Amino acid sequence: MCTALHRWRKLATRLLDFVYTPQCALCGEVLQDGRALCETCDRDLPRLAAPFCETCGEPFDGRIDGPFQCPNCGECERRYRKPMKWAT
Repeated sequence: MCTALHRWRKLATRLLDFVYTPQCALCGEVLQDGRALCETCDRDLPRLAAPFCETCGEPFDGRIDGPFQCPNCGECERRYRKPMKWAT
């Protein structure tokens, strides 16, 4: 059963790739193997380095030890944890 499902998925993927040629989301280069970015764009894409907010990914300078959440995300979380007056 599992192999039959795998074969159908593979056939469907090949058919879709034939109809809609897969292209890199950044530069438009034709892709292989179900990737979203070509190797060049993937390699050149900047990566986040710690420290950064665990909720939104905003990078921060300095030394931060342990889990960190930026003030913007902390404010949003506090705002939505309060019960709403109309809901009570």
